[in-house]
Parts: sequence; C-alpha cells; structure tokens
Amino acid sequence: MTMTAVNSWPQLVVFDNDGVLVDTERLAVRVDQQVLALMGWELPLEEVIARFVGSGHAAMRLALSERLGRELPHDWDEPYSDMYRAAFRDALCPIDGAPELLQELAAHEVPHCVASNSTVPQMEYSLGVTGVLPLVAGRLFSGQDFGRPKPDPDVYLRAAAAMGVDPADAVAVDDSPAGVESAVAAGMRVIGFSGGLHPPERLLAAGAHHLAPTHAAVGALLRRGLAG
Repeated sequence: MTMTAVNSWPQLVVFDNDGVLVDTERLAVRVDQQVLALMGWELPLEEVIARFVGSGHAAMRLALSERLGRELPHDWDEPYSDMYRAAFRDALCPIDGAPELLQELAAHEVPHCVASNSTVPQMEYSLGVTGVLPLVAGRLFSGQDFGRPKPDPDVYLRAAAAMGVDPADAVAVDDSPAGVESAVAAGMRVIGFSGGLHPPERLLAAGAHHLAPTHAAVGALLRRGLAG
C-alpha cells in the first residue's frame, strides 16, 4: 500500500523580497556599481556584492559618507532612482518558482508575508512589475520604516507580530547573510536561499538552519514544518 506524505506547514512563512521573490539583486548590483562610481568610488562588482547586497541603501549611505568624509542625506540616492526603475522595468522577473510557492501557501491557508530592507514603495514596484504583488499585497514590511534594517531583527519581529504569530513558530526565507542574521536574532527558523549572489557557506556562517537553492527545495522544507 502506498503511503501519502502528510504536510506539516509552519504557522507563518516570512520571505525576503530582493533575491528571494524577485530577481532584483542581479540587476541592482550593477546599477549600485554605476552609482558608486558616479559618487567617486569605483569598486569591483564582487566587492559591491560583499559589502552592500542585502544590507540596503542605508548601509551604502553610511559607507559613502565615511568614504567621502561628509554626511550624506537620507535621500542621497533619490537622483539615481530612475536608473534602478529602468533596469527593473526592462528586465526584472520573479525568481523561478516563487509565484507557484506563494500560490501553494495560499491554497493551504498558510500565512505568509514579506520582510525586506527595501522600502514598501520599492517592494510594490518590483513585485508589481513582475506580477507577484497580488500574492502578497498588504503584507509587506520594511526594515527602513524605523531605521533598523537587517541585520537588526526589528523587521522580522514586526512582521511576526502583525501576522499574530510567535517568531519561534515562523520560518524565514532569506538570501543574504544580513537577512539570515536578522531572522535568527528574531528567533525564527531560517532557510538560507542559496540560489542567489551569496555563497551558501556565508549563509550557514550567518546562522541559516537549512539551505535551499530553489523554491522547489524551499517548498519541500516548508512542508516538513520547520518551526521550533
């Protein structure tokens, strides 16, 4: 007789946005490199990735301020926003399998949301361009809202609180060391999404409990119920 596997979903799944749901990072990092050069700081692409991917533009602002020897305003990057929007508009797509996994979670009534270092308008734009926004609309949380972006745990804690779930009963899916550190510090189980720009060993070093290179692999882990 064939036995059917029984799903045991977590009480909440919290996804990072950039590099997990939408493939912004491969596009944005090249624009980051151009913006930094325009500001007078030329860096190899690999160093831009290591320094800034997953940390948000607040980290870039602080690093640039130190480099230039003057304090940059919080909206220092506003003149370059059209460069990012143009790159996203022309080439942005969802991460393979992400929409299907979100649809599966919805079908099983598994609560899920997004916690990112991007601002809510930035998330709405990237998710909207790729057609993913309807799957997570109204459940977007930004680490920029209170000035405590990842690796601070604030955005993951706020996401869990808003969704009415104890962080210990939630699973985070994040692709950057800063994001993994944030979710671990919040008390969540963490799947390191290793299909992006960061080496898997860096995600493990940041505290990821599991690695998944694809959303099919993420789904397989989630069905086992990883919280606790």
